[in-house]
Amino acid sequence: MTGRLALLALCSGCSLLGDGADLDGRYRTSWGPAEVRGDPGEVRIYYARGEARCDRHGRQLDCRWSSEGASGRATLVVREDRNLEGTFSHGEEGQDGGAWLFVKQ
Repeated sequence: MTGRLALLALCSGCSLLGDGADLDGRYRTSWGPAEVRGDPGEVRIYYARGEARCDRHGRQLDCRWSSEGASGRATLVVREDRNLEGTFSHGEEGQDGGAWLFVKQ
């Protein structure tokens, strides 16, 4: 029984470490509501005026976003509470964006 509990405890954290499904749902963000959908290795974020596609590396999301003719990059971190926090920038090398926070609903 103890072995099964240990395995269950180990596997319950697997999702947070990388398959993306643990992030699925609706979020309140710095820029309005968003829907997040995850697959192994990739997370997609849909919001009113665009979307972001993110490669997932453990707790870090490396994203490319596009919105109303503009595009850029974002780096988000999956926090312990499964909310997302990071920054975005315009263009490929831009540093001109700002904070981007996602709070799960």
